[in-house]
Amino acid sequence: TAVAGASPLAGPAPLNVTFSAAGSTDPDQGDTLTYFWDFGDTSTLADTSLLFQPSYIYPDTGWFVATLVAFSSINSACNDTNYGYVHVYPPLLANFSFVVQPCTRTVVFNDSVSNQSGSPLTWQWNFGDNTTSTAANPTHTYGANGIYNVQLIVNNNLGCRDTINLVVPVNYVPPLAAFTSANTPCTNSFTFNN
Repeated sequence: TAVAGASPLAGPAPLNVTFSAAGSTDPDQGDTLTYFWDFGDTSTLADTSLLFQPSYIYPDTGWFVATLVAFSSINSACNDTNYGYVHVYPPLLANFSFVVQPCTRTVVFNDSVSNQSGSPLTWQWNFGDNTTSTAANPTHTYGANGIYNVQLIVNNNLGCRDTINLVVPVNYVPPLAAFTSANTPCTNSFTFNN
């Protein structure tokens, strides 16, 4: 009886899966089994193994049918086949954009995480000034001008995690009124010059 095991059965590309024929038995007792694995990757002919416990790296996304054939060395009627599925999904890619609001030190951050690999569950923002947020699309006001290294860490429902760091320049210069006045005594008239 062929018994195929694999771990993990799902994950982001590239996915390294370890297979095992542990539990495979021969009803003839004492018969030596040999194994043939086909990992189901149709993009290559090099997706097979004769090992008891092989590993295979799936380089791309998709559903793959892995096949184990256990061969009896004495009785070919005892040969058996077992199948299993491996799901490789796109990697989680953290990303964000930002807009510095005009005439302020306020920055609006917009999460643009790739949702091809599950749904984002948590966001961990570090704004580079010792403040943080767990909102998906936070707004943050900086206390001073500067160049800030902002970090976003995203976790999704498939257990994937990714981090991105971007530099955010904040350079608010308040408007400066520049005029002089000339007051003529006793006439109550003023002249402003810019």
